[in-house]
Amino acid sequence: MKKRKAFDKGIIFLVIIFLIIGGTAVFFLSRMNVDPMADALEQEDSFASCFMVVDGEELLATEIFFFHPVTHKGALLDVPSNTGDIVESVGRIDKISILFDADKPEAYIRKLEEITAVSIPFYFIMNLEQLEAQVDLIEGLSLFIANPVEVPEELIFLPSGSLVLDGAKAKIFITYSQVGEIEIEKTDRREKFIQALLKGWGQSYEKLTHPEVFPLVNRNMDTNLSNQAFTTFLASLKELDGERMVFQRVLGVERVVDNQTLLFRHKDGILLQETVRQTLKSLANIEVVSDEELSTSIELLNGTSNTGLASRTGQLFQSFGYDIANIGNYDKQDLEQTIVIDRSGDITRAQRVAAVIKCTKIERQVDEISEGGIADMTIDVTILLGKDFDGRYCKE
Repeated sequence: MKKRKAFDKGIIFLVIIFLIIGGTAVFFLSRMNVDPMADALEQEDSFASCFMVVDGEELLATEIFFFHPVTHKGALLDVPSNTGDIVESVGRIDKISILFDADKPEAYIRKLEEITAVSIPFYFIMNLEQLEAQVDLIEGLSLFIANPVEVPEELIFLPSGSLVLDGAKAKIFITYSQVGEIEIEKTDRREKFIQALLKGWGQSYEKLTHPEVFPLVNRNMDTNLSNQAFTTFLASLKELDGERMVFQRVLGVERVVDNQTLLFRHKDGILLQETVRQTLKSLANIEVVSDEELSTSIELLNGTSNTGLASRTGQLFQSFGYDIANIGNYDKQDLEQTIVIDRSGDITRAQRVAAVIKCTKIERQVDEISEGGIADMTIDVTILLGKDFDGRYCKE
């Protein structure tokens, strides 16, 4: 009898051990299968993904995509490859893109997180061949081309207007460059390309997630998302409000350092971080990026000797969803106080614009223009920037 009892106790003990081991294994397996994209969507707050396009070893484009899962609003931040900063690993000031390694992009992404002050948990990398394949999988990119793209030696011409580009033409669109072209035109093409790709992914969700097609989608990019997480991401893009996407870019001053031209961010990067914060705030707040705000066009005139103030302020208002109709200099460069001028006949528009920068001086000037402004009746509000404006707020 005693031996039988001892045997029974041993069996029970072994069963308990197996249950503990099995439970532990199930726990860790469940942890391994967690969908980080689903977790991000459940947080009901904006999150970031980084899109990188490469040509061989060269980084052609870096676009940080911000998406709010509740409002379904999105924003793109273009980071030029020649953005300059201190690169600790090489012990000097250099372009941050030297950190980029397609096989190990973590160091580059950490630098992007540093300069934007936001976490970027997800990334997508595509070379030009993969990019072309992605476009063909969604049967072309639908986008509006503001300026014609012409490559005479290759007999290629993309006219201005609304077009659907196949993969080969989309590749030309994003890589095209011509002598004398201003940087903002290149930025516009990069952002419009990623915008159209995101919209196309969302609209083609059913096709892309088909068992026979999904492996092709996955094969034509490198990402840190699992198949399950990427499927979740594609599903979220079905709700993306692609037509009201906010476009931002890193602004700064170009300087030559060690025989290369680097872009140094305004105010040592403080303005960029503030812009990102305001962009995330605008994505979360439906009222801030409402149809009324989007239809309010703003003219910005610099009334100070602070070079580039109007351009930087334009980026700030764009982060709130406003349309910037004109940027220029006021005839006077010693304006003491910032003035917000209503030109639409609806003073409430000027008041809302003034509230963004905490400006208290609001005037009416319907059917008139200010010195240095333009005679455009589509402009609703003109802002004359004075010495009291510090780049974010008007000081009392």
